[in-house]
Amino acid sequence: MMIRTFGVASAFLLTVMAVCGSAAEPAPVKVTDVTLRDGGILVGQLVTATGAPVKDSQVRLEYQGKTVVALKTNDKGQFGARGLRAGVYQVSTTKSTRPLRVWENGSQPPTAKTMVMLVEDPAIVRAQGGMPLDFTGNGNLRDEALGFTGIGLGAAGLAVALSDDDNPPPPAPMTP
Repeated sequence: MMIRTFGVASAFLLTVMAVCGSAAEPAPVKVTDVTLRDGGILVGQLVTATGAPVKDSQVRLEYQGKTVVALKTNDKGQFGARGLRAGVYQVSTTKSTRPLRVWENGSQPPTAKTMVMLVEDPAIVRAQGGMPLDFTGNGNLRDEALGFTGIGLGAAGLAVALSDDDNPPPPAPMTP
């Protein structure tokens, strides 16, 4: 019975290690620094992957989870909002969401942009990514192979543990 318990525990631990060990680290979120113009004006443009403007598209700015501005792009894909303050916003379109760190003019880092450039790609769908068997989401098949190997070893260990019979054989029949 001891061997069976050890085998089941080992199989369980190997499976847990495989699943946890192959979990992807979250991809770093790229935050764009943008400088407000005088009057708290934020301007931007929405374009396709080929650079064509996306006209009449909905754009939302959210601050602390609440929509503060909802607007549409013009014929050139441009949009603008006024009366904003410095802070971290989410800018969302129908196909993407992007974090923005918005700065007052004069307090921005040297890498801050003067406008937001949003690129929509019709081939990109939310929650899409990675390779067909990329369960970890990091595009690394080595992690997938290690995960599947651990799961396979765990299953094999479980099968061996359950089939291992460590009970003593029955006594031989007594002959008179």
